[in-house]
Amino acid sequence: MPSVGVFAQGSPAKLYLPVRNGNAAVVSAGAIVGFPGAGNSCDGNVVVLMDTDTTANLPGFCGVVAADLADGGYGQVQCFGYCASVLFSNTGTSVTFTIGDLLHPSPVAGGVHSASAPSAALSGFKYIQAAETTETVSARGYVKGIIRCV
Repeated sequence: MPSVGVFAQGSPAKLYLPVRNGNAAVVSAGAIVGFPGAGNSCDGNVVVLMDTDTTANLPGFCGVVAADLADGGYGQVQCFGYCASVLFSNTGTSVTFTIGDLLHPSPVAGGVHSASAPSAALSGFKYIQAAETTETVSARGYVKGIIRCV
């Protein structure tokens, strides 16, 4: 596994957590995950895809999957710093992200969006800030972002 952090002068700082995939499927790089809010898997190691439909999981939002995670496999989640590929989801309309938009877990598992942010109590003040302005899209895609999930 790569180091848990990249801190070099002139390079963007990044921080990673070692985790195990708790979903019953592969989790793709760029998806957002968190620690489950209840159950036997709540051990600080297992992560699940985030979505706003499972509110018990929202406080555990911990970041973006750095590389594909196999079913039950181990890998890393980036929880701080610049990330070139964050999955966003279509929420029923065309969307455009602009630099500085705050991105939060969406109703689509593993994706973020800029609308309907969870309350501060649920989000724990964790977010991803868009680091680019995208063209208007009406499907899923990826956006560059600054992660602040620590």
